[in-house]
Amino acid sequence: MSLDVLELQRLRTLVQAWRLLAPLKTAREVYEAVVDTAKRQTRATSVLLFLHRPEEGVLELVAARGLSRDKVGFRLPKGQGISWTVMEKGEPLFIPDVSQDPRVVFLSGKRQKGAYMGVPLRTPEGVIGVLSLDTAGGPGELFPEETFWIQALAEAAGVVLSRLKALEEAREEARRSERLLKLALNLESAKDPLSMAQEALETLLELTPYHGGALYLFQAGTVRPAVFAGTYPPGFPRLYEEHPIRFGEGLLGHPRLWEGPVYVEDYARFPGALKPYAEAGLRSALLSANPLLCQHGSPSSDPADP
Repeated sequence: MSLDVLELQRLRTLVQAWRLLAPLKTAREVYEAVVDTAKRQTRATSVLLFLHRPEEGVLELVAARGLSRDKVGFRLPKGQGISWTVMEKGEPLFIPDVSQDPRVVFLSGKRQKGAYMGVPLRTPEGVIGVLSLDTAGGPGELFPEETFWIQALAEAAGVVLSRLKALEEAREEARRSERLLKLALNLESAKDPLSMAQEALETLLELTPYHGGALYLFQAGTVRPAVFAGTYPPGFPRLYEEHPIRFGEGLLGHPRLWEGPVYVEDYARFPGALKPYAEAGLRSALLSANPLLCQHGSPSSDPADP
């Protein structure tokens, strides 16, 4: 078959895949439609869709059909499994018999004969995952010439996922702008400084990964919270009474505090950490001076980095 004919078939398949996936509204719907379609249109015994989780260094199985449908959530550490080869090279891969390839990880735990086909899941920003099919552990067939069809399906999925992500980011930016505008209008009419601080903190907590925030004031040589917002570990607010903080201690003693905001990812590892607060569960913290405005995160809330 000539290259022109193959390219024409690929484009037709891409159009079909686009018509199937474009109306979908969520990434989860796209994942499920991709594995459903690949399973229905081939004789694979398992269809797996892995997404790259770069912050954890793993490929996570987010959707599956066939013999491995109950393995959703399985994670492949970096460098383990043939899907990592597809991910890192960004190219389709076909293996006639996976039982002969030492790189392959069998989700069943048993090495079995079967064919493997893997294609990268690519968005305009880069490869974000791998769509793979195999016939290990059951009757089925895969042929090298089917790769172009599966690749077209993955290509359409990547475009749709990129579009959904862009739409979600636009909606989130609009929500943030609306919330900040509302805050600005409310602050203009507010008369009580502490009420203003309360609303400002609550707005910041809505727009950031943090779960607790406070406004601190100097009082008789110590720094004490005047306003709390969000959630804290049980008993955490009482620590300021039981273990008063003097200026220069803990984060308040950070040498760069007066130069701008100070961020600590893991408070327990901060050289100036105060033991009672570290033991109470303070995890990440962002502190800004003048006024002293602090936001906190704890292990139970598991905040992400800002």
